[in-house]
Amino acid sequence: MQTAIDLIYLVRELQVLEGAYYEKTRQTGEDEITLTLHKSGLGKQYLIIRPGEVVYLSSDKQGKEVPTPFTNYLNKHLEQTRITKILQHGFERIIEITFSNNAILLIEILTKGNLLLLEDTIIKACYEEHTWKDRTIKVDETYKYPPLRNDPFTMEDEEFIAVIKNNWQEHGKEFIKTLAADMGLSGKYAEELCERADIKKTASHPDLTKLHKYLFALTCQPINANTVQAKKVIINPILMKIYDLYDKKTYTSYSEALQDHYENKATQVIQGKHEEKYEKLLAEQHTNIQQLEEKSNNYKIIGDQIYEHYTELEELIAAVKKAKWHITHALIKKLEPTTAKVVITLGTNDITLDINKSMHDNATYYYEIAKKSRKKLPKAQAALLTLKAKAEREKPEETSKKRKRKKDWYEKFRWYTSSEGKLVLGGRDATTNDILIKKYVEKDDLVFHTEKPGSPFVVIKTQGKPLTTEEQTEAAQFCATNSKGWGQKTTIADVYSIKPDQIKKQFGLPKGTFMIYGERTYYKPVLQQAVGKTAEGRIMGGPENAIKKHCTIYYLITPGEEKKSDMAKKIKHYLHHDDIDEIMQALPPGEGTIKTP
Repeated sequence: MQTAIDLIYLVRELQVLEGAYYEKTRQTGEDEITLTLHKSGLGKQYLIIRPGEVVYLSSDKQGKEVPTPFTNYLNKHLEQTRITKILQHGFERIIEITFSNNAILLIEILTKGNLLLLEDTIIKACYEEHTWKDRTIKVDETYKYPPLRNDPFTMEDEEFIAVIKNNWQEHGKEFIKTLAADMGLSGKYAEELCERADIKKTASHPDLTKLHKYLFALTCQPINANTVQAKKVIINPILMKIYDLYDKKTYTSYSEALQDHYENKATQVIQGKHEEKYEKLLAEQHTNIQQLEEKSNNYKIIGDQIYEHYTELEELIAAVKKAKWHITHALIKKLEPTTAKVVITLGTNDITLDINKSMHDNATYYYEIAKKSRKKLPKAQAALLTLKAKAEREKPEETSKKRKRKKDWYEKFRWYTSSEGKLVLGGRDATTNDILIKKYVEKDDLVFHTEKPGSPFVVIKTQGKPLTTEEQTEAAQFCATNSKGWGQKTTIADVYSIKPDQIKKQFGLPKGTFMIYGERTYYKPVLQQAVGKTAEGRIMGGPENAIKKHCTIYYLITPGEEKKSDMAKKIKHYLHHDDIDEIMQALPPGEGTIKTP
């Protein structure tokens, strides 16, 4: 059922129909009414109405049309009219469509929804008749709106605060439930409001003035319709921060998202295992996306390094020219006189410099490659979604009925369970690094990062329980293994751990980047990762010591030359696991070698 906030965005879209001419109304399904409209420049449009459930605009003709006494009455009284106004009644789940003959088609998206034609507040036709103690829906009765509830958009701050406190404190309701029920926001928008205002939904003394301000902003967002698969398919007219970690399918309009879900069922979760012919393509596309992400990040770091050593490198290039290539230097790895190139080593990166270009131009060269890689990512990700959809469409019917295991929230991160049973999380990219530190780190947790840039933040969720030395060593290894060092075939890396209060986000820092203050505890783990299958059927990738505690069969991965996609296919066969995507997510970030423990 659509919420009042959903209708704010829907009505914004439907107002394009103002001026459209009415053609006809037909029943096109059980509890489904379709209005056919026409507007110059848009052509025929179909307004789909399922009273009490959903309203949306479709450009496609619906199924078999069945005339009924109700639709016949609408056709008779709305013939040769046009729509003059479409609006939402206050903050209610009611849409009013006014026609040029002053008739009003009223759509109720309530528990007992309805569709009514009014003339001067008198009900001339209704889809269903209902009677309550305070109002009656029946032909020739005067229409009464449902009893008014609180409308936060017409309230001053003082009234909003008073209503919240009254229902929350005096009646003993939870704060989030007061927003959802008494203010009519619904559960998801109540949570979204708290997320945007950076107020915990369990807060004992929330800033209600701030909350009221953010509520107005919540209804003024650009329409970026999308669907996410949580416990069920959720259709959103805007981007929701509470679903940042979920995979999304995006649409050009809110109506298109609704149409896709209700008519095509295209947003249902992909079920069952992938067809064999698509497994290689899916794995290769995952690898392509990862390589683009790594190239973007790595080349940006190289550009940054050139600027950090700007003067030193200029002096080095000047020395190369002066010595006419007959020179040795601690930074120089290779001289290429025929191409006028010098290969230097900064940290773990080999960097090629053109001595005929300035340091600015050399840095720009690497920044441009990083930029081009970033631009390719959306297309690569869209291609992956298209490929998945195509694989799903071509599955045999009996195969597609097998449901994939429902994943837990933490599986959007890198994760494993420690040898002592604690959840350990790691970022997959800059976005999830940012979310992990900002949203999921608590005061008793321990955070890990490599000394060199290019690793995920890794967090042990302690829940106030003491950590063993073994658990800390495991997390350090997990951090190093899933860092940039893996792709560089590094065998050992420097990792440090810190407490959450040592991490600060300063203005201007890129996404996923934080400042670290205070003392650090250092580790020197070996880079390797074990991948196994738990008794519950989950694929888990992490330190061998932890994996062997929770998986009866597992395999070790060390830096090597075999493609990640090829390793995933082998492990799929070894572990008898259908979901190659889940295996890909558990593997380290790059080429490797599979070993039997």
